[in-house]
Amino acid sequence: MFLETYNSKEEVVFLQQSLDGENKTIPLAFGVFSHENQENWESFILDLSSSILGLSAKKNLIILSDRDKGLLNAISNKLPPAFHSLCVEHIKRNVISEFKKDFGPDIFRAAKTLEISVYHETMESIHNSDPKVYDYLKKFNPESWASVYFHAPRFGNVTSNIAESINSWISYERDLNILESLSNTLVKIKERFFNRRTKLENEKNEFPKEAIDTLNFNVTEGLKREIRQTGSYFFSVKGSKNGYRFVDMKEKSYTCGYY
Repeated sequence: MFLETYNSKEEVVFLQQSLDGENKTIPLAFGVFSHENQENWESFILDLSSSILGLSAKKNLIILSDRDKGLLNAISNKLPPAFHSLCVEHIKRNVISEFKKDFGPDIFRAAKTLEISVYHETMESIHNSDPKVYDYLKKFNPESWASVYFHAPRFGNVTSNIAESINSWISYERDLNILESLSNTLVKIKERFFNRRTKLENEKNEFPKEAIDTLNFNVTEGLKREIRQTGSYFFSVKGSKNGYRFVDMKEKSYTCGYY
C-alpha cells in the first residue's frame, strides 16, 4: 500500500491507497492532522489496522512512501510485520537536486535488478563517475530500496508516482477548507468507484483486461523457460541468462525475487 500526505488549506491530510486489478490506485483512507510527525503517523496506522481486517497480520505487506517524518518508527512500532519501501523516484530527484547530475538510469537499474552482481556493478559504476553520489546512495539501507535485497516481492513497483497522481486529481479540493475538501474528494472517489465497477460489469471477462494481459504475457514468457523437476515439490527453472532459479510449489516460494 502507498502512504502519502498532502497539504490542504488548513491541515495536513494523510492518505492510504492501494492498487486494483487494473493497476489503478484506490484511495481507501484519509486522516486529518495538524502536522506530520511520528505520533500522528502512529495514530493513523492504528486506525488503519482497526479498520482494515487482517492488516496487522498480513504477510508481505509493503508500505511504499517517500516520507520519513516519523513514518519509519511508526511502522516499526505499530505495524511491525510490514516492510517499508523508499520511493526510488524521490531518491533520483534528490540526487539531481543535490549534485546537479542525473544518475536516474543507474539508480533505477540498481533498484530493479534481481542480480546481486548487477547491483554491485551498477553501484561501482556510480562510484567511478561520482564518489559523492555513491556516498549519498549508501546512506540508504539497500534493503529499503534495492529489489535484490528487499525482503518481500514488490512486483516491479519501486516508486510512489502512481499514488501521487491524486495530488493533481484533487488540486482544486486542496485549496478549500478541510471539511469542503474532504467532502468534495469523497464525491469524486465514489464517482470513480462507480465508473470502474460499471466498466468491469460490462466486460465479458471475469478479470480486468490489465490482469489478463499480464497473465498472457507471463505464460508466453514461461514457455521459453527450461524447467526441470528436482523433487516432489521442487523445480529448477532456467531463463535466457543468469543460470537457474528454484521453485518450491509446497511453500510457494521462488528464488527469482520477483514474485
